Amino acid sequence: MTTRLNKMKTENFKISIWVLFCVVFFLIISIGNLFSQVIIGNVFDCGNNDPIENVNIHVKGTSIGSSSNKFGFFEINYNFNKKEKQLLIISHLNYNEKIIDLNEGQIPDTLNICLESKAINLSETTISAGFTNVYGQHNYSILDFNFIDKNVLLLVLDYRKNAKDLILTNSLFDTISYLSSESLKKAINIYKDCMGKCHVVCKDTVYQIDYYDSILTINYPIPSGKFDETIGACLFESTEYLVFKTTSTEGFYNRFYAVNKEDHSTKLIHSALQSKKLKKRNAEINWILTHPYLYPHIHEAIFFEKKIMFQPSLLSMNKVGDSIYLFDHSNDSIDVYTDDLNYARSIKIKYHLNKKWNENIIIDQVANKAYTTITENNLETLYSIDLAKGSLVSEVKIPYVFPYKVAINDGYLFVLFKEFTNQAISKRIYRFKL
Repeated sequence: MTTRLNKMKTENFKISIWVLFCVVFFLIISIGNLFSQVIIGNVFDCGNNDPIENVNIHVKGTSIGSSSNKFGFFEINYNFNKKEKQLLIISHLNYNEKIIDLNEGQIPDTLNICLESKAINLSETTISAGFTNVYGQHNYSILDFNFIDKNVLLLVLDYRKNAKDLILTNSLFDTISYLSSESLKKAINIYKDCMGKCHVVCKDTVYQIDYYDSILTINYPIPSGKFDETIGACLFESTEYLVFKTTSTEGFYNRFYAVNKEDHSTKLIHSALQSKKLKKRNAEINWILTHPYLYPHIHEAIFFEKKIMFQPSLLSMNKVGDSIYLFDHSNDSIDVYTDDLNYARSIKIKYHLNKKWNENIIIDQVANKAYTTITENNLETLYSIDLAKGSLVSEVKIPYVFPYKVAINDGYLFVLFKEFTNQAISKRIYRFKL
């Protein structure tokens, strides 16, 4: 009996050893196929060898991934399986996607990855060699843009997902940050307030846009009406004051005043009734009323004359560097004020007498310069305003008919226009070095 029990124990021990051997064998095979690996790499532009920030790097079909920092560096830890096809996807909004097969050959200690800029078809319009494409991808239409310091903030419509997003790019148009939010569904444009903060204006609500530590967020929702009342009238801030402008219903009476930031006292800077323009408009309306047989729809004609043909001349106040300039085109002058809003001098101007002047003043807040545009041969020409003499100097022709928006920042001209030759794209933005 004892011998039989010993024999059974021996058999069971042999079976246990065999099972253990099999388990160890299969573990060795698994470890051979699956092991932990670290991928370290650098991503840079194939054209200029500059590092590319915020490139998305991930292993296809997994949640394993990372993004490159401002030096183009990234690091990924993952379990590599020799038996399964594993691809490393490298993508960026401004560059062509690149794919690396992790199963082919030995992966070097450091991957050096260069990305090619996306080639985008331009319109048939002749474009100056200085123009550089910012965004024009087939899945995006740019609704509006503004600036955060030297960076460009874009409000875009993404056709693929039928959603609106905010994208922040640097001066080279590399993506810095990206925000997709349900709150942007009714976004219309981007507004910069008098203290330099950007806001996204939606149909009923306005959100403040904050950018911190490479992250875009929208905060502090406020009803649109309340926003217009509290912030919309503010033009800019000086060292001691916030400067405001109020305008009468029809726009012919303008008042500029300042509120002291400490004691909240009010200081009147300038008030003006544009009497010449108002008198001319009223004379035209009276003529229409005395010739009703020429205007079968007389009320529509008067409305057109009031709202379209006889808008008041531009009267604006802007801070440029350490001085404040009141562009008073009704009186053919630019009045200059010091930072503490004391009158300094007046400069006589004539450029506004050009019938093709577009009645606009564009300020480069970074480079501290003022510009205006004149339409010539159906194209706008940009001129720099000499703020010492009041004359126009230098010129740049904008090679796009009816641009939606023209803005200048840090010595670069930005033009938002409709791309007619590509039905998949509604609006694009181009940049030109002045």
